[in-house]
Amino acid sequence: MANPEEQIKQLKADLDARDTQLAGEIQKKVDKEQFSFLTQQQNKKDAESKGNDKAFETSLKNLITAEVEKAGESQWKPDRRWYKTPEFMGPGGVATLGADGLVPAAQLPAGGGAVASVNGKTGNVTLAATDVGALSQAAGDARYLAVDGSPVTSVNGRTGPVVLTAADVSAVASGDAVLLSGDQTVQGTKTFAAPPLTTVTPTTPDQLTRRGYVDAVSSAGSWSPSAVGFSGWAFDPACGSATTPQYCINGWVYLIGVPLHAQTTVRNIAFYVPGYVGNTLGPASFAGLYTNAGARAGLTAPLKTLLSATEGKTLICPLTTAYTAAPGNYWVALVVNGPNPSNTGPAFLRGSSVGQSPGGSARMPNAFIRHGRLNATGQTSLPLSFNTANITADSNAIWAALAS
Repeated sequence: MANPEEQIKQLKADLDARDTQLAGEIQKKVDKEQFSFLTQQQNKKDAESKGNDKAFETSLKNLITAEVEKAGESQWKPDRRWYKTPEFMGPGGVATLGADGLVPAAQLPAGGGAVASVNGKTGNVTLAATDVGALSQAAGDARYLAVDGSPVTSVNGRTGPVVLTAADVSAVASGDAVLLSGDQTVQGTKTFAAPPLTTVTPTTPDQLTRRGYVDAVSSAGSWSPSAVGFSGWAFDPACGSATTPQYCINGWVYLIGVPLHAQTTVRNIAFYVPGYVGNTLGPASFAGLYTNAGARAGLTAPLKTLLSATEGKTLICPLTTAYTAAPGNYWVALVVNGPNPSNTGPAFLRGSSVGQSPGGSARMPNAFIRHGRLNATGQTSLPLSFNTANITADSNAIWAALAS
């Protein structure tokens, strides 16, 4: 569809063409009338020659009048099709202007095209954001962050839609954390850097409790090793034989059982020597520590460097290397070489010696042998290990203790 400017140009061209056509038609009429007039003149001359001038003049006037009237009745009209087409007047077309320079009312839509009011306002209306239910610039800025208004650019090195887990923030998942209150079942092995503390006395056999409670009920009214500085002992030394100490045969390896009820770092072996003349022990005299499987866990220096003459004292024999002992039963081993076993060697405190095996070694079959010796004789050192099947239970119930 041609735009209005093109339509106006076409209308002017059409009018010019029609003017040219009309001028041509008029010129033809004039030429025709001139020819007819000349013809009539000739006829007039002929008529005059015939003496009929007056009649010819009247006839000529009537003819010219008729021709002029015919020319005035030309059927040509200016082509107004550009004003009448749907492209110009119909929907989507261009409205025309009246003599007052305004669009005629007939070309306006229903209602006259006039705006009666805007949001209830009339006259020269100026609307604000609040008039149309919108936020003003200031209110919008206060409610929402600008693109660069947020101080957070990443979370734990992540950008975009970030979802973090407990591990991402070095935390324990809610299902794995230990609750500070309420009931909870804890599974698996747990190692505590420091022992848990409690002041509560247990009420059922399966409850954990504090050491103070255990010591109170297990040693109530009696002496315990820890009460006099030991980690464990073979028996209470106050129960030792009052008159018959133990003298050791050269080259025999004596074994003294000592139980440990808690993990202990063992640094020393202790004996009680009721008497020793001094300077009779040979360099092949030692004490050592063994596990209940017969493996050596510690060894002392030669006893001749540790024991001097005495009328009775506790002999402390340091291990050359400390040993961390788990709870369980252990053996203190003793081998002596050099002195006459009946009168010049060191005497050792011992327990009951009644019967072939001492009463202090009473036990169930195949249970741990509390007091005994190795079957081999003539030993000048303590072995790295021994077969526990080669232990003989006998009456040599020597007292020994372990200490940190």
